[in-house]
Amino acid sequence: MNLNNVEISLVFDLRLPCAMIEYTVIRGICKILSKQQSENDITVGDFEQRLWLKLNEKTIYGKKIIFKIFENDKLFEHYFNDLLCSFLNENNIQLTSNFVFKIICTNPTRSNKTRFQSLLTNWEEIIQIFRIFELGTSLIDENSLLKTCMRQFIVIDDQYRVDANNKNDLYTLILSKEGFVQLEPCNDEQHLKSNSNDNRDLFIENSLMNLLKKLQKPKYVRNVESPKQLITKYDLIYHGIRTLKNYVVDNLDRFSSHISLIRSITTLFDNQFSAKIIKQIYVEDDATNFDSCNLIHRFIERLTNIIETAENHIKADKTTIQRTILKLECELLKNWLIDHGNQYSDVLTVINHNDTDLWRYSSKIFLYINRRLDLIENIENYHGQIPVENGKFKKLEKFFTKLSDQSCKIQLLLVNHLHTNLILPINENDFENILRKDYRFFERNMHEVNEHLGNERHHVRLIGLITWLKYYTQIYAFVLHNDSHEDIMSNIDRFLARDESIFGATLKLFILKQLVHMSKNVTLTDVRDLFVHRNVVWLRPLITRIEPLATNRDLILPLPLFEGHNEYLNINETLNNFDNIDKVRTLIKNCRTNQELAYGFYLWFIQYYCRYLTPNIQKDQRFIQVFSVDLKQLLIDSFEPIGFNLLASLCCNFSDGSYFYLQPNMSKKAFYCRLIALNIVVLCLSTKTCPKTTYFGTLLLIKINICLKTILITFNLYV
Repeated sequence: MNLNNVEISLVFDLRLPCAMIEYTVIRGICKILSKQQSENDITVGDFEQRLWLKLNEKTIYGKKIIFKIFENDKLFEHYFNDLLCSFLNENNIQLTSNFVFKIICTNPTRSNKTRFQSLLTNWEEIIQIFRIFELGTSLIDENSLLKTCMRQFIVIDDQYRVDANNKNDLYTLILSKEGFVQLEPCNDEQHLKSNSNDNRDLFIENSLMNLLKKLQKPKYVRNVESPKQLITKYDLIYHGIRTLKNYVVDNLDRFSSHISLIRSITTLFDNQFSAKIIKQIYVEDDATNFDSCNLIHRFIERLTNIIETAENHIKADKTTIQRTILKLECELLKNWLIDHGNQYSDVLTVINHNDTDLWRYSSKIFLYINRRLDLIENIENYHGQIPVENGKFKKLEKFFTKLSDQSCKIQLLLVNHLHTNLILPINENDFENILRKDYRFFERNMHEVNEHLGNERHHVRLIGLITWLKYYTQIYAFVLHNDSHEDIMSNIDRFLARDESIFGATLKLFILKQLVHMSKNVTLTDVRDLFVHRNVVWLRPLITRIEPLATNRDLILPLPLFEGHNEYLNINETLNNFDNIDKVRTLIKNCRTNQELAYGFYLWFIQYYCRYLTPNIQKDQRFIQVFSVDLKQLLIDSFEPIGFNLLASLCCNFSDGSYFYLQPNMSKKAFYCRLIALNIVVLCLSTKTCPKTTYFGTLLLIKINICLKTILITFNLYV
């Protein structure tokens, strides 16, 4: 070997002569073999064999001495120390060689050859691992971190002799005759850690997990002066671990939620004030130890209160604040769920609350529940008929039973999540084959869904059936859109045409929606034109209903969208069920003292009046009798004679000669002119109920016969 051109760097703490030359030899061997391996010229086994051949051939110490070095632990310690010193120097990693040596060489199950070979075989990954530790030691003292790593590794004869009362808040790795087991923090449950990969050191893996655990401790977080720098280091650690191929760091997701918390604060506040907020949040050592979902919610409420009191320091708008807080709470719930998997119903209960929008960011939570219960696998294997007798579904069934009298939010979210994950992996070339193969399950499931909807039982089974039917009919919609003429399409068409159930109607609307969605930049009318001449029996009644509404399908009718919106909803519910005459009388009386209610009442009748745009519409004589005759005096007392006359005219479409008489062939512009005039009139009339006298009210109401009567006569309205 020609040593004349070897550039030797200045490296301290070397122990053997010619250490830098030896390092140069090793790096040369590693580069040659790595290049051959990347070009697929050699296998992993060949790499290892050639490594030792090359080392014996080119080592500066000679074949015999290098053999003795690897056989003698003390000599190997000096040799490997020199290698690590040069390794750290070359890669500019600010760690002591002692720290790196202890991390690599503590595991007694690995021989000297294995350690050396693993370093050379996974050179880039080892660099990445110690860059992660380097970032960690910028926040935690190196000696403290090394002591933690060493203390959390125990070698014993019998693994069952370990203290069962584990109060340790770190991960403990135990080596016994039976092999490796790991204890989770504050948990005596032992997890067997098998390892058949020479490039994976379980001690290093356990040390990485404890690094993440220590980084989350409040005493290290609250001492940070620059949260932005902290987030940068966290991100580098997180992504560095994500890139490791041979190591499985199980608590990386938990660390992710810790990052989310710090990032949420830096998103909302400037760097200096963020540091102050973090000190407030992490003032106690157990500040972020959440034993229940309620504690997470209280923590979020506390953070929200801090944000509200620090309004002058906020750099984000209200929408960003709300979105950030929601995402953070979902992230904390998701990671709490990892440690409390059996309590997933508690998380679902929180999401189901009406006063929260957590459902918007809950996909990861549903993904965890899906994987825990194998919902997708059961839906696939049993064609939607989840075996509810399986014990693991009993808790979910019990949860849904408790919610049976509430909203179906969770059921809908779960169905949508399962449906999406069920259909995404399917190749479109298999669609027609799936329709043929699974048609009998389609018929069976349609019948069973209607049975379960009728008796309101077996919620989990119903979720599986609806998910599978959405999956099957979406495939059908795709094949129908492509104008397939397979026999199975006729079978499905006939079945849907015969099905007159409420659920069947909902499913048909779902298919129609998919057809619109699959055709880019088209409207429902365009889909009608596309399918009107196709032989799809079940679809024809749906698309032919579009045409009669074509004249007013895009009309914008007056509605109280903000002020008085809730009052209008109450009016709409009451008047749509006007058989309960007592409720209608109460509503009319309440309009005397509530302007928003009175205005909404007038608007509801304007909405009713718009029905006369529809061709061949008949007057509802019973409705006219109730509001023009039976309730006449009550309406006059509440709205004055002029208000009653207006309401009575709206009920029957005015008189033929009136400006406001609606005709089906009326232009949109003419219709809007009438709506605007009516809207102005009823807004003015509604001011009668204002609690305080105003100049505007005086003008309208004291001189009402001069003012409003003149307006209404102008439009031929006063009758």
